[in-house]
Amino acid sequence: MRTIWISDRMIEPLGQVCAARSEYGLLAVSFPSSPSTLSARLAEKYRNVEIGIAEDPFFDKLFGQIGEYVHGQRTKIDVAIDPDAVTGFQKQALDATSRVNYGTTASYKQIALMLARPNAARAVGRAEANNPIPLVIPCHRVIGSDGSLHGYGAGNGVATKQWLLELEQRVKENKG
Repeated sequence: MRTIWISDRMIEPLGQVCAARSEYGLLAVSFPSSPSTLSARLAEKYRNVEIGIAEDPFFDKLFGQIGEYVHGQRTKIDVAIDPDAVTGFQKQALDATSRVNYGTTASYKQIALMLARPNAARAVGRAEANNPIPLVIPCHRVIGSDGSLHGYGAGNGVATKQWLLELEQRVKENKG
């Protein structure tokens, strides 16, 4: 039986941030959330698992980096990711998303083109919408071809996506 550990921290301005990891790395980040909500979601996704609460160096590192990121002190969250966190086409789309530079954006169509699948913009959108590890895989950087912001599955949706893009723009301008 596989074990998944969950932990949470209050990280302003995101609120209660919950995360889950396996022995291989990060499986999920959710905000605002609670351990019970994340636990139920994971129990649905991963069958035959034991879910426990943990406080350990992995979570200390993750939550520390998230805090630094949302306060403009870090441009990338760098922790091990469990290979089972995403699979198939979603993994391909989110891997491409991870290559979108801090403070910049790419359209769903551009991500599809990066994957040599020019007609897969909608599939990319679905992959982004179901990203289990927002912030770590910066799906907020993916926008519509017309520059409009489409859904965001964490925080307060599009408002959080806009706030994250504005944060990155401010940090980039201050460093540049």
